[in-house]
Amino acid sequence: EAAAFRSARVRARLAGWGESADAHHLTQPHPQGDGALAAMREALGRARVSAHDLGMIAAHATGTPDNDGAEHHALSRLLGDDLPLVPVVGLKSSLGHTLGGAGAVELVMSCMALREQRVPACVDVKPEDVEFSGLNVSTGEPSSRRVAHTLNTSLGFGGANTCVVLSEASCVATHFEKSSVTRDMPDAWITGVGVLLEGAVGHSAFVRRAMSSEAFSALSDAPPLDDGAMSDILNARRARRMSVYVKFTLAAATLALRDAQLSGNQDVLSTANAILGSMHGSADFCHQYYSQIVSQGVLAANPVLFAEGVPNAAAAHLSTTLGIKGACQTIIGSRTAGLDALALAACRVQTGAADTVIVVAAEAASAIVDRAYRANGLQTLARDDGDLPSRSGFARPSRELGGVAFVVESSFAASARSAKPYAQIDGNAWSCAFSPARGGPASAVRNVLAQLWQDTDTCGGPGTLVGSACNTWIDRAERLGARRSGLHCDPGPVHPRFGELHSVSPMTALAMQLVEADAMPRCSILCTDWSGAASAVTIAQMARRLSR
Repeated sequence: EAAAFRSARVRARLAGWGESADAHHLTQPHPQGDGALAAMREALGRARVSAHDLGMIAAHATGTPDNDGAEHHALSRLLGDDLPLVPVVGLKSSLGHTLGGAGAVELVMSCMALREQRVPACVDVKPEDVEFSGLNVSTGEPSSRRVAHTLNTSLGFGGANTCVVLSEASCVATHFEKSSVTRDMPDAWITGVGVLLEGAVGHSAFVRRAMSSEAFSALSDAPPLDDGAMSDILNARRARRMSVYVKFTLAAATLALRDAQLSGNQDVLSTANAILGSMHGSADFCHQYYSQIVSQGVLAANPVLFAEGVPNAAAAHLSTTLGIKGACQTIIGSRTAGLDALALAACRVQTGAADTVIVVAAEAASAIVDRAYRANGLQTLARDDGDLPSRSGFARPSRELGGVAFVVESSFAASARSAKPYAQIDGNAWSCAFSPARGGPASAVRNVLAQLWQDTDTCGGPGTLVGSACNTWIDRAERLGARRSGLHCDPGPVHPRFGELHSVSPMTALAMQLVEADAMPRCSILCTDWSGAASAVTIAQMARRLSR
């Protein structure tokens, strides 16, 4: 509708998407392509396109035996006897493997194939080079043919699979006719909470800290977040090679699932999604991995460090450990990543794309990350007595950080199993930073709050606003943006109690709102990143509370 309103040129229609997880292995795909096939079928189903109508398949095609073999199995099962009729192209032969960018740049080339009605060829591949029977690999020169629909596949480490169907612009009118049917959509309920923080492992310890007046200094006496603290949560043998970040993610998710009474419920978990958020992921493992290569050469590369340092490693471990076969993805690189993951989970549930989503934000301590923050004047050291410093700059716990997890469920699914929700997610908003001439980060905050008013106006607006104060310029930006919106921004208790937790900070603030029995019925959690971007989520409190 927006494109038609401004008479935009329609290059292609994003007709359908599908996501899945193999739940098989940290680095190897399912040998029969089960997860890839599930994502392909879901994308085609959403697009209402038959596999036999595809004019081109842009395969993941990394040129590695296991990946290519699994993808061939998936395509063979998808197309059956018609496999030889649909041309398949490996665009990495032209572009190389652009890692996280591969799906995006290859989608651009599929748009070009739709525009030109031509299928590109694999570079430096001859027909006799093709090792898989019945696979119609596009070789030689680009070929002109009817291309109404394309399928792109991206199959990542840990068995994370995403597929997208593009259709040519002439299919738009038909799509609008097919999409005219409306149906009731569910609300997004928070039915489980898992907290794993220093001095606050589990509900009882967290509630005591949330309800007490203990400041940051009290953490110096708290037991460390080591394997012993997680001994009744994680399988020690299975977790021994995991990075600290991955352990925190798994432990927080396990606590949330126990709280939601979903532990071991494979009927639910097998179709659930996992959406994670982290600012730094396994930064220490990445640093160790590349340091060895730089100092000793490429043959010193440690495959364990590599696998654990991949940004989506924790989602892969969640998938294989819990048997999750829905989408398992990670938002990384921002202080808002945890809150963004929660907002995306709510969108998935509210649109019927998922019934259950496990959302986790986790961070692990990293000396090299701390050095970077201190060099940029954002982090300062706590005083010797453990109190927060008075000068500008955030402080963080002296040892590890931790994780907070939520189970977000469809109100339909939760009601069917008589689950008791903590809160309902009523609205969410994102905004990037504007230029300084247009108000900078404070304007991004104001824009986010304006969106929340639009989303939740019929329900009473954003309610109490809790910010993400961390003793940096973010505090001023949030206060100013809120004041311009006619609201007061409560700085929140997270930094004084726990120090800066990065993506975990706003999730901790939300968990704290679920503790007090006399909490305001509506609350918005706001988080701003040092890039100037801002995110917020609005919840409506329900009857359940975190208890001792």
